[in-house]
Amino acid sequence: MERFACRPSLLLVGLAAIAACTPGVPTAAPPPTPPTAPSAALGAIASASPAAPSASGPASVAAVASAPGPLGSRFVPGTIRCNEKLCKAGKEVCCAYGDEVGCAARVPMGSGRMLEQKLEPQHRACMEQVQSKYSMSGVSYCDDSSDCGANEVCCVNWGPGSGNSHTLCVPAARDRSNVCELSEACVEGQPCAIVGTHCEGGACVLDNARVRCSGVVCEGATPVCCTLEPETAPVCTSADKCRPGPDSGPFPTANECSGPSTCPKGMLCQRNLFHSYCSGMLDGANARLVCETDKDCPADHCRMWGGKGKPKCVFDTDFSYCTCP
Repeated sequence: MERFACRPSLLLVGLAAIAACTPGVPTAAPPPTPPTAPSAALGAIASASPAAPSASGPASVAAVASAPGPLGSRFVPGTIRCNEKLCKAGKEVCCAYGDEVGCAARVPMGSGRMLEQKLEPQHRACMEQVQSKYSMSGVSYCDDSSDCGANEVCCVNWGPGSGNSHTLCVPAARDRSNVCELSEACVEGQPCAIVGTHCEGGACVLDNARVRCSGVVCEGATPVCCTLEPETAPVCTSADKCRPGPDSGPFPTANECSGPSTCPKGMLCQRNLFHSYCSGMLDGANARLVCETDKDCPADHCRMWGGKGKPKCVFDTDFSYCTCP
């Protein structure tokens, strides 16, 4: 079944997109409005007690969960990066209010079915510690899967407020496919929990992906199909070279996937106005589902939009999209 979330449009966001809505301040997936109900995975983690870091899992400190800071990419086991601070995994969380961040004691989840109710005690603890004048942008319970218990994944998931996300330990799938709403948080050079992935830019991405767009196939060290200027031919490059800057123009288009086969197992490839990216949940208000064949289109895709009939994979400009009759 397709995971779907209807979110308000927020245009200047790219997959640099999965970070703009994450706890530490970096950038990465369109900042959204949260789903109306928590996923089963979130319900499971929200009702669980704090888990001690796993000694055998992957590693720590992901830019998706918290901002880089002077710590660089140094791996610090059993900690959660919180800008220039390190919080103790299992005992503390990183509380983020835009650029203002700080560690706070980890407290038991609240009662209630909604994620907002479950996180309310932690939010209060964060406010007492950080005392920011800004609204909360996220809480990090982990910054990679080694901070979680056995058979858990450190997931960047939508938060209960508009434009924020939380990084939580979520029960892993038996086949090690994706269970995260956005991505698995990770640290460069350390292994990922999701099968067939590696850490790149703080998120776990597919090994050996081959991205196709406008007749170009991008792979290896240059897996992103990037259009630097409007009306120009795309070029293959790395993700960090397809971002706004003096060498890439103000609005480069970074296509990081061209269908589900170019995403980690269990993730969707979707495209908004500025780029294509892999995510565990479809951002229905801002993005279209990218496909390669009709089989890539979930059977319930049209019902999500209040339509009827079976979706078809139809080519439109540079990509094919799941389209309802």
